[in-house]
Amino acid sequence: MEYNTGIYQIINRINGKRYIGSAIDLKRRQNQHFFDLKNKKHYNSYLQRAYNKHGELNFKFEILLYCNKENLFFYEQRMVNAYKFKKELYNLHQIVNSPLGIKRSKETRKKLSDALKGKKKSIEQIEKMANFFRGKKLSLEHKKKIRKAQIGIPNAKRGHHGENHPRYGLHGEKNPQSKAIYQIDKKTNKIIKKWESQINIQKILKIDASSISKACRKKIITVGGFRWAFVNNYNPFKIRKDKRWLKRIDVYQINIHTNKIIKKWNGLRIVEKKLKISSADISRCCNNKRNEAGGFKWKYANKKITGENNNG
Repeated sequence: MEYNTGIYQIINRINGKRYIGSAIDLKRRQNQHFFDLKNKKHYNSYLQRAYNKHGELNFKFEILLYCNKENLFFYEQRMVNAYKFKKELYNLHQIVNSPLGIKRSKETRKKLSDALKGKKKSIEQIEKMANFFRGKKLSLEHKKKIRKAQIGIPNAKRGHHGENHPRYGLHGEKNPQSKAIYQIDKKTNKIIKKWESQINIQKILKIDASSISKACRKKIITVGGFRWAFVNNYNPFKIRKDKRWLKRIDVYQINIHTNKIIKKWNGLRIVEKKLKISSADISRCCNNKRNEAGGFKWKYANKKITGENNNG
């Protein structure tokens, strides 16, 4: 047994009220308590106010018992249970090593909430929480209380289902959150039709609404053989640069030695398929970021080529 580890109390000589605690190093804990009390920064506001009122001479530090550190909380809890909470104790918590029993103000609760926002729980914490609730069955009385507490709360997950939901029956253009969408020809880039919502498209054209949303947000190019765009974000001049659109750019294949044009190609993708030359390398060559690609020079057809003779 360690004779510096155990349970202690700080007792008020005037009214007999006390603070009960446990410590691995009792002497160090005693010094820490009275240092904080003297400097008016003790975490226990009840004990601090009593100390300020009655003075240091009216408080005494006493060791109640020595024990191993594994049994500290067990004996501390037994000592706390021997007295009436709040009336005979300065302790903030009725259960040792727990915040149970403490009442926090709205301001304190808000500060704690803001401090925890955005913090992700570890896998161990999630598992502990799951194990705590796993296998527990709520009584009928408990269920009734939960149901009663949720009445009138405007949330689909808290009692407002089906016809009781505030947006029940508001589908498609009736829903205030729906967005109008353009259906666009993928070759001509011309608008075919304006749709009021994704749900309407899904019902009539049988195209998945989530895929249409991805196309509108530029995550994919085409869905169902068409391009799609939100009406409020549509820009007819802004075409996504992707390999599927590279066929729109004409390029010249040029002899690296004579600088003569060998052939005009209708798009980098066609060159890549026919000659097995990377379209990315050809594009870098056209943008003067490399000298050649596949043993040839390459230039965009819409740019002037100096010093060449066109054989085509």
